[in-house]
Amino acid sequence: MLIAGSWRNLRQLKYYRCLQNKVKSLRLGSRVTFYGYVKSDEIPIIMNATDIAILPYKRVTESGVLHLYAAYSLPIITSDLDAFREIKMKYDCIETFSLKLGHRDLARKIQMLIFNNDKRKYLIAKCKDMVNETSWANIAKKHLMPYSEILADNTNFT
Repeated sequence: MLIAGSWRNLRQLKYYRCLQNKVKSLRLGSRVTFYGYVKSDEIPIIMNATDIAILPYKRVTESGVLHLYAAYSLPIITSDLDAFREIKMKYDCIETFSLKLGHRDLARKIQMLIFNNDKRKYLIAKCKDMVNETSWANIAKKHLMPYSEILADNTNFT
């Protein structure tokens, strides 16, 4: 397991150290790597080494990392926050776990994806659909369309 990223405040540092201590107490040091901060030129290496991306946020309004994982066609598990439920409902490209049920539900979802190749392939395909639909080119086309229609209807502007 690779835990990538770093802490940004004291609360996150305490949690990071708690994770490190848990790994040490369970003698999993040879199976878990704390990578720390990922430099931009290292992102492709990390993404290509990832089998399942997990975003266990407790609060979120938007996740750029989710879109990055989707662009790399990774199966993604997120917490069941409103922002992620909306993405799941619209694109069906992620699997969510219940924050109320906690780590047991997350573990169940991880196991399900590890052993269900069809589900992983489905999520990957849906990620590609979401990435295509939300690409800058498609967003630009959607924004340009109303302006083009207005200009086409009003020759006074040309």
